[in-house]
Amino acid sequence: MLDEKITDQESLGETSSLDFEPMQAWRNKILNAILLTLVAADIIAFMPGVLVSLKADLITTAIINIAAFLWITCIYFLKKIPYKIRAVNLILLLYLLGMWMTFHFGPHGAGFFILFSFPIITGPLLGLRAGSIALILNSLSLVFFMIATTNGIITWKWSYQTENWLVILTSFVLLNVLSTIAITVLMKGLEKTIFNLKAVNLNLKIVNDKLKDAYIDTIHRLVIAAEYKDTDTGDHVVRISKYSAFIAEKLGLSQEEIEKILYSSPMHDIGKIGIPDRILMKNGKLTESEYDFMKSHTQIGSKILSQSNSGILRYAQQIALYHHEKWNGKGYPDGLSKHEIPLAARIVGLVDVFDTLTSKRPYKDPYPIEIAVDFITKEKGEHFDPELVDILVKYLDDFIKIKEEINPSDDKIIKSYEWSERDRN
Repeated sequence: MLDEKITDQESLGETSSLDFEPMQAWRNKILNAILLTLVAADIIAFMPGVLVSLKADLITTAIINIAAFLWITCIYFLKKIPYKIRAVNLILLLYLLGMWMTFHFGPHGAGFFILFSFPIITGPLLGLRAGSIALILNSLSLVFFMIATTNGIITWKWSYQTENWLVILTSFVLLNVLSTIAITVLMKGLEKTIFNLKAVNLNLKIVNDKLKDAYIDTIHRLVIAAEYKDTDTGDHVVRISKYSAFIAEKLGLSQEEIEKILYSSPMHDIGKIGIPDRILMKNGKLTESEYDFMKSHTQIGSKILSQSNSGILRYAQQIALYHHEKWNGKGYPDGLSKHEIPLAARIVGLVDVFDTLTSKRPYKDPYPIEIAVDFITKEKGEHFDPELVDILVKYLDDFIKIKEEINPSDDKIIKSYEWSERDRN
């Protein structure tokens, strides 16, 4: 079991405090949908009703309709107002409108329907407690209408006896209670489901992150093992990784592509595991046959990394195979040129040369930064992609900073140097 495994709502809240509350998001969507429906209904039905009311000299009815329309419209468009204020305003409007219409037109008008929907909407928007209060208020309102009509306080076109009212009251309240509870419980179930999915997703992310860390750590150790005798290899592969990701970022690549280059670039020379130490560690210039053997590390690396389901390893295979290709087509192993060479391989090819020139190797001491940059600049458009060279030159201070951060002990100023036998033309 992971120590970070989420088992309760409190711990989930602590680990994802920036997440929007799932139930609140659903309630907000429901509120906006209801308001939009009411605004559209007002435009289609209520406003023509206002004209009819004015023609019939029903001024109060017209004013109520206009006020209701403006109230609903304001609630809908003023979305910066806190959610609860908007929801309470809608519910209060529905109740008052339902009471007024029932009072004036009786249970055969829209007022009874609005009163019926009032608790059903309250529950999902504000919770079961608010829905229960709305049910009680609705029941008391119906009792009021029953007493008022049977005692002649309110007169409707259709009159009802006490027995009729009891049937209406019982049926109305029962259906209202069942509908409100059912919808509210469904919303609570939805809230629980979303919470559980959120917890599962978070646990999966934790597991995935741990596996990813272990995966990258394993790759890093295998790369170091491939060139174990080179004491600088550990720092070298880290610098190559950082340099490559930096250039990828300046090129505007996606975060996914940047991460692929970050994790795959250290494997560029993994094929050197198949090169004998007498060649790898040789101080002098390689013979033609030794150089040909050395060049085979690109194909060896490609074979090691081939047939993998991992996107990073497939990326690394291209880098391992093609990072010694040249922009002018005179590189190896396939003599690719320009954009035929995968971008990641072009990036690693550049930073590998930069880091090799400016670092101590078994066969040479480090060269001054300015000498390395001068060499690379001269090879712009020949060995290296011109765009990548421009990035290196423009952000040279950042490259130096990366180098110093990874190997702070290697910060001495090199005033004199001599080209190694390998690097002489």
